[in-house]
Amino acid sequence: MQKVQLGALLLAAAVAAVGDYPLPVLLFGVAIAAQLYRLTARADEKWWNGRAGAESAKTASWLYVVGGAPFNINNPNADLELARRLREIGDKVARILPVPTGQAHVTAEMVAVRTQPLPERVEIYQRERIQDQCQWYAKNSELNEKGGRWSAFLGVAMQTLGLLFGVAAAVYHWRLDAVGLFASLAASAVAWSAVKQYETLERSYAVASSELSTIEVEISSRSWTDESAWAAFVNASEDAISREHTSWRASRAA
Repeated sequence: MQKVQLGALLLAAAVAAVGDYPLPVLLFGVAIAAQLYRLTARADEKWWNGRAGAESAKTASWLYVVGGAPFNINNPNADLELARRLREIGDKVARILPVPTGQAHVTAEMVAVRTQPLPERVEIYQRERIQDQCQWYAKNSELNEKGGRWSAFLGVAMQTLGLLFGVAAAVYHWRLDAVGLFASLAASAVAWSAVKQYETLERSYAVASSELSTIEVEISSRSWTDESAWAAFVNASEDAISREHTSWRASRAA
């Protein structure tokens, strides 16, 4: 909806620049409708809560699968504890986004990994969780850096064109209101960059990737033979991942 709103406003400015006034009125109506839809449907809030719930469920599931605290391998109530935690997550998200609870909380694949010897679980956690997340954060940090750079470039370019057209219009007495159009384009580029939070996400994702890289090195540098030590380590690792999720959601809710 944000794209629709910004697009409608830009088209309204472009059409108004050439003097066609009925169409801009319609486009302003589209922009208002998009804004009202965002306010009433609360789609953004539902998406944020959905992602927060999914990441929390993923953290709990990984703790269970590889024997992280409090789902230690020797914990006879691990299945019950996982079910309770997933239900708590679902209840929090269900205030806005209903979560189905008809399926089993523990799948056959989860049990198959959990019953593996410790060295195999360590390898699976390192490869499928830590390395996967490290690569994801590194990739998205780079994407946000590029997005922020392009938004800044477009903003400067539109302001420069607005300046040039303004000077030219004053000198040659042009009737085309190109200055207003380029001002709208520049403002949209700035607004889009603020909405997407490119710079903030670039930094936070880079920090998360670096922290996960350190965790991976620690996994490789230690000989894991003690289930209790491994359970505590996995719990600390998941706390590190959760910190980024918490920070991300706080920034979106601001």
